[in-house]
Amino acid sequence: MSWTAPTTILPTYMYGANGWWYRISLASGGLDSSVSVQSVTFDSDWQSLINMWDGSPQDVVEVRIYKASSTNYELYGSTAVDFDELTSSDMVYLATTDPIIGIYIDPGALPSSIAGAITNMFYWDGHNWRGIVSSDGGTLVDGTNGIKNPGWVTFTKPTTTPQARQFQGSTYHAYWYYFKVNATLSADTNIGILCMPYFDINDLGQSQANCVWKDRAVYAFDRYSEYVYFSATSAPFVLNGSDYGIIEVGDGRSNKIVAMRKFHNELMVFQEEKGEEGGCITLIEGYTPATFGKLVISTRMGTMNNKSVVVVDGVLTSTRTDEKIKTIAFFLSRYGVGACDGRVVNLISDDIQNYFNPNEPECIRKGYESKMWLGYDSAENVLRIGLVSGDTATECNVFPVFDLDDNVWYFDTPAQELSCMTEVGAASGNVPVVQVAGGIDDGIVYLLNSGKNDVAAAVESYVQMELGSFGEYVMLREILLRSKSEEAGEIYLEILVEGVSKARWNLPLTASKFGSFLSRIRKTIAIEGGHLSIKIGNFESNQEFYLEDLGMETYVWKKR
Repeated sequence: MSWTAPTTILPTYMYGANGWWYRISLASGGLDSSVSVQSVTFDSDWQSLINMWDGSPQDVVEVRIYKASSTNYELYGSTAVDFDELTSSDMVYLATTDPIIGIYIDPGALPSSIAGAITNMFYWDGHNWRGIVSSDGGTLVDGTNGIKNPGWVTFTKPTTTPQARQFQGSTYHAYWYYFKVNATLSADTNIGILCMPYFDINDLGQSQANCVWKDRAVYAFDRYSEYVYFSATSAPFVLNGSDYGIIEVGDGRSNKIVAMRKFHNELMVFQEEKGEEGGCITLIEGYTPATFGKLVISTRMGTMNNKSVVVVDGVLTSTRTDEKIKTIAFFLSRYGVGACDGRVVNLISDDIQNYFNPNEPECIRKGYESKMWLGYDSAENVLRIGLVSGDTATECNVFPVFDLDDNVWYFDTPAQELSCMTEVGAASGNVPVVQVAGGIDDGIVYLLNSGKNDVAAAVESYVQMELGSFGEYVMLREILLRSKSEEAGEIYLEILVEGVSKARWNLPLTASKFGSFLSRIRKTIAIEGGHLSIKIGNFESNQEFYLEDLGMETYVWKKR
């Protein structure tokens, strides 16, 4: 089953959990008692980051009841609100710290014996009181049976953004809502009110750096650029509630955060270098948001971007008597290449300091900090660096290399100039980790350390589909491939049975018909097994392969 996800969907609180809830029902007919659901799986496109409520109901700030009979307002807290003989003419005003899409009403030991349903909710939109149902065309569900039972009153998100305001002499700004009941409640009704908030991630701006630390997602945004936000544990979307944290890094300047790295049991945060004061490096320590604290390591040095910092374990450092192994963060600064052990910062770029000296013509170019990079190559135990050198360069054109064993600087002259590098886990072979880099001129991903000429070594690119049927034999009869047509080149199609290759074909990528944009390949196959793998890919350098869709004829082989 597939459908287009609504753009206005919000996480909702149901059955004791907050999340995206869906209900699947039949258009007609019914299922008998012998039908059961064995498993449910789902797929989704990439979604934008949101700030999802943590699911803990919040107390409203205060409640004010307007009594129509006396034209007076009565003030209450959130836990004991007097609804004694509340009429359909009276109004119940609620103040909340955030916009809401629901309230929880708890009548406790004194519920109303007369049902007085809530049919609409009004909110302040900055100019007028606006009804969720009457003005927005939204819906409201009263789950309290007319305030006779505890339950949620939920409503659709307002179409106009609610605005905070002062109300009836309150000294603070809050979001205000009000509702009425459609009948007079019984005497001595007393309730408590909680609320279901929602949050807009756009209030924080655009994400500019992130990482994972202590089982939390850690974010930095551009609107409040000197603050670090910590999600709730194991909940990367939850930036609210009691398990959420926020801390200001640096010395108070609003330099944006450009990189964050795990460092031992701490988090090292780098801010950009601006003006004559430079940047900041801050170490955040602690176990929970309540215990997080900061140590400012430098109020002058920062880094250039998120690809210019690496943390390396097992670096040999010399002392007066011997050598010790340490964990060090290396980073690229406008002052040079820095090394930080969590307490002090040292520059290690003495031999190449001319590239950071503004008096030299080869000095790195201002305004191109986002292009430069620093990476760690564990196969060679070196730091690789890309610099935009000179007053006319627009891409990295100088590539220093620092040997961590000998503490010596060299220069690399790659056949393809590189825009970045990183390490990834190897899919096969005896080497567990390989180094890959991005080419500046052609946008191709290159495998480093694969020979004297890395440009000529192609990187295998493929997709692999797995077929199985709970241990039964599967028969694969036919495959239909459609891909974007190319002037030349081939793709390979390989069928593996339980990891063992059974057949392989090289198939042309040229157009099926003259002038067509598609290559269409239909292949008759007769292979069966307990588990099949279909591998489709391309090994050739300077070739591209775009798989549009894949069709198969398969069935469970009943002869086994």
